Amino acid sequence: MSSINGVGGSSSINEINPNTLSKQDFISAVYLERGNMLDAEVRRLAAEVEQSNSLLGTINSLTSKANVAQYGPPDYKQTTWEVNNNNIVLDNGYSLSVVHGDDGNTFTLTDVEGNQLNYQNQTLIPIPEGTTVDALKAGIPVMQDLTMVLDDGTEITFKPAAPATAFDSTNLSGGLADIASVYITRGNQGISITNLDGDKTPIIASPTVEGVTPPTPDTSKIETINVAAGQIMSTADDYGGSDSYGKVTTFRDRIKDQWLPAIGNLSENEKDALLQAVSSGLAIDWHLYETDAGNDTYTRNYTYIPRGGEDLDDFIERMITDGANRFKEYVDDEEGAINIEKITSWITLPAYSYEKAIPEGTKSTHNYASKSVTVDIDYYDSSDYGKFSGAHADKLAAELKSAVYDMTPAQKEGFKEKLTKDGMVFHWDTDETDGVDNNYNNTYTYRMMPGEGIEEYFDRASTSSASQFRVYVEDRENGINIDDITNYITIPGFSYDEYTVDTNVPDKSIVYHSFDTNNNDGYVLLESGGVHSWEYDGKTVSTMTQTNPNDNTNTVSDYFARKLAFNTAKTTEYASGIPVITAAEKDIITRLLKITYSDTSGTGNLTPEEWAALKTDLEKAKNNLTGSNQLQTIQLQRALTTYSQNYDAMSNAESKIYNLLKDMISNLK
Repeated sequence: MSSINGVGGSSSINEINPNTLSKQDFISAVYLERGNMLDAEVRRLAAEVEQSNSLLGTINSLTSKANVAQYGPPDYKQTTWEVNNNNIVLDNGYSLSVVHGDDGNTFTLTDVEGNQLNYQNQTLIPIPEGTTVDALKAGIPVMQDLTMVLDDGTEITFKPAAPATAFDSTNLSGGLADIASVYITRGNQGISITNLDGDKTPIIASPTVEGVTPPTPDTSKIETINVAAGQIMSTADDYGGSDSYGKVTTFRDRIKDQWLPAIGNLSENEKDALLQAVSSGLAIDWHLYETDAGNDTYTRNYTYIPRGGEDLDDFIERMITDGANRFKEYVDDEEGAINIEKITSWITLPAYSYEKAIPEGTKSTHNYASKSVTVDIDYYDSSDYGKFSGAHADKLAAELKSAVYDMTPAQKEGFKEKLTKDGMVFHWDTDETDGVDNNYNNTYTYRMMPGEGIEEYFDRASTSSASQFRVYVEDRENGINIDDITNYITIPGFSYDEYTVDTNVPDKSIVYHSFDTNNNDGYVLLESGGVHSWEYDGKTVSTMTQTNPNDNTNTVSDYFARKLAFNTAKTTEYASGIPVITAAEKDIITRLLKITYSDTSGTGNLTPEEWAALKTDLEKAKNNLTGSNQLQTIQLQRALTTYSQNYDAMSNAESKIYNLLKDMISNLK
């Protein structure tokens, strides 16, 4: 039978033959065998109770982690930690005490269960409550920056001084260093312990809480975007010889539908920069082509200056509304009766610059190959010029949208930059079959408007190019029998950037204490069931092994394995906003608790939603375990009582037999 708290036992049953034993030996043997059976039962029940208690402890720890993950890292309004002489009292039962001695400084980190992490002789020693350990078996050497992450998300970063001697891999000597300073942070609360190396007197600062605003973003992640002059916002539409001036109003509304959403999509930084760039004035151009006897063209240009307190959206809308009204009155005064074939309007933007935040992580540039899109539709000698800018333009826009549907977000950003800078060519071709069979073709280039989406661009460019081509054909043919309309479009190739996000970079939306953000975390160890147990890179630190650098056929274990693992500098920033499930906890959840949980990352970095779902299952498991634990405890108490009663009975029987024998001997004398 497995030992309980280091004590073993046997559950084997011995056969007792009364014919081979004296009466007193037989009675003693029966009691001893019954005692052996009861001892086995006590040990079995004790093991079950011990496992239940251990599982309940793990569930409580995981529930605490789930709470931190679900409600986010703490945002302290005032300090909750205290410094009492050389003792620091942290949250959730953790504390750290510092001792200044003649032989150097030591300190001890203690958790609520009484487990310890003791520092002495350039070594961190995990110690389970109530036990002693061999430092060469359990110790963690101090060699480089090292961060211990507690279950509640508290980070304790140890910063070493320079080692007295460099690490020598030939005999695994040297490389050890005194801890010079310790920085403890949780969310926006932090505390420092400095002057720890050598025989210096440690300095423990008071805990501080930093502001509720996030730290200043890394300036390397802010990019200045320079937009060259000549960016155009434009719209064109044809009206088939309409004699209604109301079409100018219709066209005005179409412009608003296309331009204003694009302006609204700009970042506030870009809006402010563009409004500043047009502060001295911005012109809107209007062009109307009409086809009465004179085939006249009317063009006007109106300049507007932003008003005080007017934002960019309101300014552009005012330009469109007022410009349309003025242009309509101008044409009406000049022309009177009219046949409106096409109206076009555009704004040419000046140069401007603005700041843009780019994604965290390492940038890599890729290429997207060009692709061809052909739309070829038969119209069976249709005489309707509306086929160009009606259903055919809609079909063209739909095919273009389909061609780029599978672009990734990064590819779409690169495509937008290409369309904004160089635009895309729309090729139109039609065959007509009246008395003389003619072919007409032309090309039109459209650039994307600032802030415009890809689908909106395809709708606008398809309709506008159709309008221009229709007027082009009608000028040359007048009456027509449209046999087919064909578009040959090349979606241009372009380059785009992708960012490999470093998961160790803290979320800038979370407030982190400057002690955390300004100190390299180095090697990051996670608490795994108490400060006496730690994991690194998914493995239990106490069981780490390393290949012997002097003999690759052998492995090194214990203290010297950890010297090999932690002897080189490591640059790491650990984001403790959401706790991580350790490898040991994964094993308990799946193997012992039989809980199936979601971990899309595959690394134990569960999302808040995944933690919330796991928490529900943990609460169910806790309720079941609590009930079982109570029953097991009652059974254990009964077994212990029976065991004690058997022992008392055996003692009484032995005493009676002894007294009987004593009396018999006395009588014989």
